[in-house]
Amino acid sequence: MIEPDAVPRVADLVSPADFSNDGHGKVFAAILALSDDDIAAEPETLMNALKDRRHRELIVSLFADATTAANATHYAKLIKSAGTRRRLRALGSRLAEQEDSRDPAELIARAQAELDALLADGPRIQTRPPPRRVLIPSDVEIARATLSPRCIVDRYLYADVAQVVAPGGTGKTTLLLYEAATISLGAPLWGLRIEQPGWTLFVTAEDRRERLLARLREIVAALKLSEPQRRRVFDSVIFWDICGSSLKLAQLIQGNVVLTRLADDLGRAYRDDRPAVVTFDPLVSFGASENAVNDNEQALITSARRIVRTLDCCVRFVHHIGKANARAATLHQYSGRGGSALADGSRMTFVLQAWNPDDEVHLRDHDRRPRYHLGPCQSLPCLDRFG
Repeated sequence: MIEPDAVPRVADLVSPADFSNDGHGKVFAAILALSDDDIAAEPETLMNALKDRRHRELIVSLFADATTAANATHYAKLIKSAGTRRRLRALGSRLAEQEDSRDPAELIARAQAELDALLADGPRIQTRPPPRRVLIPSDVEIARATLSPRCIVDRYLYADVAQVVAPGGTGKTTLLLYEAATISLGAPLWGLRIEQPGWTLFVTAEDRRERLLARLREIVAALKLSEPQRRRVFDSVIFWDICGSSLKLAQLIQGNVVLTRLADDLGRAYRDDRPAVVTFDPLVSFGASENAVNDNEQALITSARRIVRTLDCCVRFVHHIGKANARAATLHQYSGRGGSALADGSRMTFVLQAWNPDDEVHLRDHDRRPRYHLGPCQSLPCLDRFG
């Protein structure tokens, strides 16, 4: 059994259901509940919490054999691993019992749902509000509080969640590659100062790595960079190709939209080498289901905020525009297809439409809000050659 003082180290690693002994699981659940209330889990306190004197001998023996805080993480991982293996064996047994009475497709769907539930069995969620005294800010916290997120590009890009919305064929991915190259070099972007140069991670589920590398190569050539600048761009614009895989930020399990571990895994992978921007392209490939509409979009926003919180970077979702909005050439924040949760949760919205000089009057009359006019990209001719 795990010593109560070690609970903070293992609360995110193991749950009561992972214990093979039901009594041990109940005791651990009681320890977690007491810990949430900031109460020391002494033997007598535990027995009162369990309201069952039959646990007296078990609690006494568990405390006598409790592991120290130093070994807690190791033993918690062993318990978690054993618990997962038991659930896998139980799933196999249930499927074997039903193989003669159910359609194979139904069995496969059932197995997939239960396996997805196992994969989504992440950290224990804290549902009890902390005491007021814990939330009172210190003078140091007050002094360090900032009015806005870290600025990456002056008045353009911040360490928060952004959506980039455009119809197919407008060159949005190539445009973002150009921006990533510019951010890596620290050169002005659209006439705006780069406050903090850095590298960009493209998580691509649509365009293959070789295609993106080819586009980046052409951008570099068009910019006529020196060899050191060229090397810096290729060292700083990084492509993770997951085309054809099932990696998502959120998935649908038994009708509920559930976050996967992808956001947290990205945070752990790059917390010692933090990117300036993480781009997911396209958004539709990383959600649970567009049928879930706002629940799905809110899950994506929540996942993005987990990355922002860990890496202090900008997370950009490349999104497709709605059909009606594409025909009307709208430029407002709700131009993307789907619901409103993505737009409401994004702190930066970039809407691209194909530009035609004849449409200038229409665009001015349709939306009178000020906007950036980037103008023709004469210094970047390769933008005309890619979708």
